[in-house]
Amino acid sequence: MAFWTVDIFVNFRTAFYLHGLLVKQAKHITKNYFKTWFFLDLAVLLTNAFALLFGMNGARSDDTASMNLLRVAKTTRILRLVGIMRVLRVGELAKRFSDRHLSEELVPLLDVPVLILVMTFVNHLIGCAWFA
Repeated sequence: MAFWTVDIFVNFRTAFYLHGLLVKQAKHITKNYFKTWFFLDLAVLLTNAFALLFGMNGARSDDTASMNLLRVAKTTRILRLVGIMRVLRVGELAKRFSDRHLSEELVPLLDVPVLILVMTFVNHLIGCAWFA
């Protein structure tokens, strides 16, 4: 939970590029962060806090209300995963790599395996949420 808290504060101070220019003004950084990743980061932070507050560590209970709360806690894991993917910025790195190192003829050939991997991953997340 500490990581996500620090991450939110750091992102309020992280410059970004807009049309090739580095924007460093706090007002513009804040506005950009609110438009992009803030609400996802906040959702991850709040769900972690919720899970810690109610002691949801994966323990099973026969009580229906507890089971519903447990399902909510498990879905927070998905949000955490999305947050981790955001931190890694895998897509951005892959795009930069393909632009620099792959020929124009090879890029479309790699789109199919990437699409299959993304679909498999999304299906995995749906299955995890369904059977959680």
